[in-house]
Order: sequence, then structure tokens, then C-alpha cells
Amino acid sequence: MSVNRRHLLLLLPALAACAAPVRTPPPLGLRQVAQWQAWVDPKLQGQIALGQITGGDAPATGMLQKTMAWFWGTPADTTVLTDGLEDQLRALSLLAALPGSGRFALDAQLLQLEVGGLVLGAEAQSQVLYTLREGDKVVYQRRVRAQAQAGWGDHLLGSDRQRLAKEAALKESLRMLAQDLVTLRV
Repeated sequence: MSVNRRHLLLLLPALAACAAPVRTPPPLGLRQVAQWQAWVDPKLQGQIALGQITGGDAPATGMLQKTMAWFWGTPADTTVLTDGLEDQLRALSLLAALPGSGRFALDAQLLQLEVGGLVLGAEAQSQVLYTLREGDKVVYQRRVRAQAQAGWGDHLLGSDRQRLAKEAALKESLRMLAQDLVTLRV
């Protein structure tokens, strides 16, 4: 049985897109962190522990996972948001040294992480509810909405463009949270 080269070339992108997970967005750049650390309230430095991180997609398994990843990119789970929050808080010197040992707890609920656009590019929207608590008292709460795009120049495969758009939307959400936290006075 002979395989046509054109058919083989059409199948290669499908095979490459099967397992590209949403990765943790990188924290703020060094210059931005250095500028923002000067604004942090000393009462917050090293005093924020991660609280409950909820939301995200239920993971698909087997053939359904591969099919969904090909068309819609991979689902986002709470580990992506947790890792991003931890990196962001650590970069700004806000993260408590030991888990659960901070004076404040930061909860996050991933309300929405959707992506659209299959052919030309991907557009992602994220919506995360952040809540900073001191015991039972809410010190800060904000629903952060962020958008991002990824096009042909970012990646050729549609599923990877969608993954990149999701990562960029989460990164923008984390940047907006960081901007609020460094100006917060308690």
C-alpha cells in the first residue's frame, strides 16, 4: 500500500498538535518587577499565601482529549493559574515563605477562559475573580477580565495559536492583579 505524500503532509500538523498543554505564563519582566517592588506596602511583603484556586475545565481523556485539543486547544486547569500566581507573588516579594503561613490568603476562581477563531488567528478571553483575605475579612476583591490574540506569526498550527492566546490572556490577568497588589495599602 502506497501513501500519497500530500496526504502524509496533511496529517503531520494533526499529529504535532495532540499534546500541547497550556503552560504557565511567565511572571513580569525584571525591569517591571524592580519598579513595582518599591511600591509594595511593607505590611504585605512576604505575607500572602495562596488560598483556594478553583475553576478550569474538566479534563477530557482518550480520543476525546486528542480531538478537542486539535480543534479548541488544550483545556486550562487550576495548576496553570496556581503556578502563575505563585511565580508572580514570589517575583514581587509578596509570597509567604511557607504555604499557609502568611497573614493574608489570596483566592482565585477561574470563571472563564475561552478561545475563538480557528482559521486566521485565535482570540482568548479570561475572567478571574481574585480575593485577598485576612482571616474572614475581605481586603481586596476584583473580577479581572483580560483578552489576548495569537496569529499566524505566532504559530502555524491552530491549536498552538489557541494555547498561546490563552497563555497571553492569563498573563495579562496576572499583570493586572500584580498592578493592584503593589498599590494596595492595608
